[in-house]
Amino acid sequence: MHQHFPTVLCSFKQRFATTHKLAELEARQNEVAIKISEAENFNDEARLKEVVLKEEIIRLKEEIKVCEATLSSLDEGKNKCIAETIRYKKELENVRKNKSQMVEDQRKVEQELLQMAYKWSVLCSEYELDRMAARNPSGGFLFFIVNKTSNYTIMLRLPTFSRSLVS
Repeated sequence: MHQHFPTVLCSFKQRFATTHKLAELEARQNEVAIKISEAENFNDEARLKEVVLKEEIIRLKEEIKVCEATLSSLDEGKNKCIAETIRYKKELENVRKNKSQMVEDQRKVEQELLQMAYKWSVLCSEYELDRMAARNPSGGFLFFIVNKTSNYTIMLRLPTFSRSLVS
């Protein structure tokens, strides 16, 4: 037995070392299993975040499409407003030109009316002179002063030797 004792002892040491190593491996296996579980949880969370982010990306892309459509519509509206503004400015310029022309035409008509009033006044004065001369053939001559700007006529009766008209 003594003889087998070192062999048994050696065998016992090997078994004890193996058992100890097995316990270390099991502990290490538990640590690795925990780390694998943590990694799987992290991986699951990452996949879940990826799905959420992909859905967010899809929602944002749709929102971008809606915003681009709205922007395009606003650009069209802006272009229409610019075109209308240009058209209104041209129309305003035409109205101003027409108004200016109408003012000029009105001035010319007023000037023509003044000239016609003057001519009418002269004709009336000549008529009156002729009428007076016809009533009083030997009474002298009448001298008329006609003022264009104030539209008045002054008639003077002066005794003279001959009849004459000054306008």
